[in-house]
Amino acid sequence: MGLEDLKTNLELWNTLDFRDDFVWGILYGEESKIKDENDNTFLLESSHDSTTNDASFFENELKKYKQEIDLLKGSRILYFKFSLSWSRIIPDGIGIMNSKAIAFYHQVLDLCKENGVEPFVTLYDSCLPNALRDKGGWSNRESLNWFENYVTLCAYVFKEKVTYWIIFNEPSVFIGASNFFEVYPSGKNKINLFLSALHHSLLGQSIGFNKIKEIIPNSQLGTFLSCKYCIALTHSEKDIQATERMDAFLNRIFIEPALGMGYPTKSLPFLKRISKYSLAGDDDLLAVNFDFIGLQNCGSEIVSYDQFLPYLNAKIIDYNQLRVKKKYLNLENYNELMYHVIKKYSAYADIKKILIS
Repeated sequence: MGLEDLKTNLELWNTLDFRDDFVWGILYGEESKIKDENDNTFLLESSHDSTTNDASFFENELKKYKQEIDLLKGSRILYFKFSLSWSRIIPDGIGIMNSKAIAFYHQVLDLCKENGVEPFVTLYDSCLPNALRDKGGWSNRESLNWFENYVTLCAYVFKEKVTYWIIFNEPSVFIGASNFFEVYPSGKNKINLFLSALHHSLLGQSIGFNKIKEIIPNSQLGTFLSCKYCIALTHSEKDIQATERMDAFLNRIFIEPALGMGYPTKSLPFLKRISKYSLAGDDDLLAVNFDFIGLQNCGSEIVSYDQFLPYLNAKIIDYNQLRVKKKYLNLENYNELMYHVIKKYSAYADIKKILIS
């Protein structure tokens, strides 16, 4: 649904259908995610060439942002979620910042203020600079220092204009859970790269959170998660257990460590290997006192047992492959799906607020 469609729908929807504290917002996506078949760091990242940091590029991008914000104002939608790009702000990952990129994001934030729009600014959305990717990306523990330096810069530069910060956008995507089976279809052992990237990124999330709170005490911080509601293909014990493992892999490993619950090793024993990359104090550092979490790209997955798929012994079934329609698998109604997703995450005691994108 485009912004014009949303504007029309808002005129039709009765505001009495929603609570007084319900607010509308819009997501603006600049970054494009690619898959590199030769990427051993098991990350999906944006690819920028030198022409995307010149003056004409930022001028064109600013026009796009202005169009979006103008539509927001006209639609009476006053919340705008967009991403900063690490690879634009610090092209080499560490060192000299790009003053053109800094000026550009200041202009975007000024546009928000001029139009009465509250920005929700994402620090990291698959935007690792190539120089750091070549050093192993999140699989390299040094990434904790890289990310802390980047977050510190952003916090000091934009602290007067941003209250709402999103540390990560969809860590399951840039860490690679979403394409795990494509990378490991026959059990090729790069699992250690995945585990190290998972652990270091979750530590980086906490470090980023603490750094923003230190510099901007009144800030509101969270992370946005991509959510998959997993449904067993049959009522068999094997399918039910396979579904539990898939849920742990696609969802729980990205939220439970941050809530101080540790990794779900009971459901996924192979996660015990993370101890290889864990240092003293890591378990405590993983916990984050989020002001909110965001849920987006929510969908349902049908799961069955598969003894030949490594680590999970579970596979996702394509809806189109189902020869017999099973009513208990049907969550085509998005409202019903969102009810189950929100209920699932609301069950966590330490989640204060949930935002839906």
